[in-house]
Amino acid sequence: MRCSCVLERADSPINEDGLAAITDAHTLRRGRDYAHLGCVGSILEHDGVIEAAVHGTRLYYTKLWHEQGKLHSSCTCPLGEDGIFCKHCVALGFVWMGEGPAEDLGEPGSDPSPEIDMKEIRSHLLTRDKSDLADIILGQALDDERLLRKLLVDIARTEGGGREAVILRKVIDDAVQMDGFVGYREAASYAQGIEDAVDGVEHLLKSGQPSAAVELSEYALKAVEGQIGSIHDSDGSIRPILERMQKIHHSACVKARPERNDLARRLFEWELDSDWDVLAGAASTYRDVLGSEGLSVYSALAEAEWSKVKALLPGESHGFHP
Repeated sequence: MRCSCVLERADSPINEDGLAAITDAHTLRRGRDYAHLGCVGSILEHDGVIEAAVHGTRLYYTKLWHEQGKLHSSCTCPLGEDGIFCKHCVALGFVWMGEGPAEDLGEPGSDPSPEIDMKEIRSHLLTRDKSDLADIILGQALDDERLLRKLLVDIARTEGGGREAVILRKVIDDAVQMDGFVGYREAASYAQGIEDAVDGVEHLLKSGQPSAAVELSEYALKAVEGQIGSIHDSDGSIRPILERMQKIHHSACVKARPERNDLARRLFEWELDSDWDVLAGAASTYRDVLGSEGLSVYSALAEAEWSKVKALLPGESHGFHP
């Protein structure tokens, strides 16, 4: 996990006092917890920089390095993107110093460590009664919207049939709904909630329900597209979700083979009205689904729309100025 030869150097710039000097006590404590729970992956060292993946709400990539007498960091989490020394970087620092999962901490013959790692927690949970675990999970879900959505998606998968689509529609609504503007720090978490809903739509496709997947992927695309303007998405969390949903939609259309003329009209209208390039280039992307008949309808719609554009006389403009 780490390079012991570097850890043994007395002049190593990474130490607890150094970490404490650039963060608050709460972040320091949470970072140490992450280190002891085994959340830090294998550490790599190159050119004076150490880096590792750290498991948090999602997988984040962290780096630490020493420059001009100061400890510097980077992390792909929302706080790290803002230049804040986050708990994930603290965890990397502690593991680099030699603190890690409980099983790594004790020397032979030493007293058992009071720390508990993820393996021990899992072993403990396997001994508990199912009803006790259900109560624990339900209690947590009341305070954790993302966990609640994950449970609903899982229920939808087991239900199958028409009820699965009904549940997933509700999950999409809950994931996309927002109270006001979604700021930069909340954008990644907001995007993860939508990803959970998209997982459910993709399961419809994989479980042999392509028609339902077509309907729900379009529903999700419209829902997300309608909210993009209210999201501070400078780290690009939403765009990959839109791209993934469009791929699911195309794959579902390939399998479901919806009525070609109707699909051509929907695709054209969507491409024409979208402010976010959703389904841009649909005629090319969906050529295998539309066939010559659907493409003819699409072309006719495009020509009709183009005919509405007024031809410019020499010296005229549409009123746009540089």
